[in-house]
Amino acid sequence: QLFPEFEPQQIAIWVAYPGGAPNEVEEAVCIPIEDSVWDLTGIKEMNAGAGESGGWVMIEVDRGKAESRRRTAAFYAADTWGNKLLTLRQFISTVDALGIDYEDADTLRGYFHAADENGDGLIHLDQFLMALETMAAED
Repeated sequence: QLFPEFEPQQIAIWVAYPGGAPNEVEEAVCIPIEDSVWDLTGIKEMNAGAGESGGWVMIEVDRGKAESRRRTAAFYAADTWGNKLLTLRQFISTVDALGIDYEDADTLRGYFHAADENGDGLIHLDQFLMALETMAAED
C-alpha cells in the first residue's frame, strides 16, 4: 500500500482576490469564510490571514466530535415517539441511515440486545452510542 488511509485533521482554504489590499481581502474573503464555517460540527480551531491579492483560512477538525454529534442527531431523528428511547426496529433503521456496515440482521439484533441492559426492548442514547462503539471496535 503506497498511501495509508487517514482522515485529514486540517483543511486549508486559499482564495485569490486580485488587486485587493489586505484589509479588503480580510473583509471580503476571510471573515465571511470564518463566519460560515465556525458553527459547523467538529470545528476545533480556525486561523486566517490576508495579504495582497488573497487570503487563507486554516481549519482544524475534531473528527470524533463530529461523528458523535452525527450519531446523536441520528438517534433523535429515529426517536419518532419523542421518548428518548429506540426500539429494535428504530435501532436498525438508524444504523442503516448512518451507513454503518454490519454482518447480518442477527448480528445487529445481538448488539441491540446487549445494549438493552434491563431487557425491556428499548435503549437510551448512551446505550445506543455504546452499541455503535462496540460495533466499530469489533469491525
